[in-house]
Amino acid sequence: MNTTTALPDAGPVLNISSYLFASLTDLKPLRDSLRRLCKRLDLRGTILLSTEGINLFVAGPDESVHKLLEALRKIPGLEKLEATITEFEAARETFTQHMSKPEVASDPDELRKTSEAFQSVGNQLEKAFSEWSELTDEVDKMRAKLEATDL
Repeated sequence: MNTTTALPDAGPVLNISSYLFASLTDLKPLRDSLRRLCKRLDLRGTILLSTEGINLFVAGPDESVHKLLEALRKIPGLEKLEATITEFEAARETFTQHMSKPEVASDPDELRKTSEAFQSVGNQLEKAFSEWSELTDEVDKMRAKLEATDL
């Protein structure tokens, strides 16, 4: 069932991203607690937890984002968590309809799959960039040949 919570009209929608290397323990209870908090605050995005720290990208109403940061900074090891905060420029409907529900991962298999997915995308981008570079090199060579013959 797909349900969306209507966002209040007041205040901007914010994006936050952050990571912090820290020693974290009891990941499953922490994951469950953060999932409940994000759902209650109507936040969307991803929080990755591991014994080595946290990585997150979350979007939501201004007040909710700041409440999440406050809660995260109360977790032992995350007291110094800093975040990059930017205002969401798309329409509020885009946030509600297209941003994924909050996802908090802590299981090693979940993290491995996420890491492999990011690595796969990175490899595809690297290959595409390499192919693009080869094509532009070929275009430059053809252009040089044409210029040489148009004397």
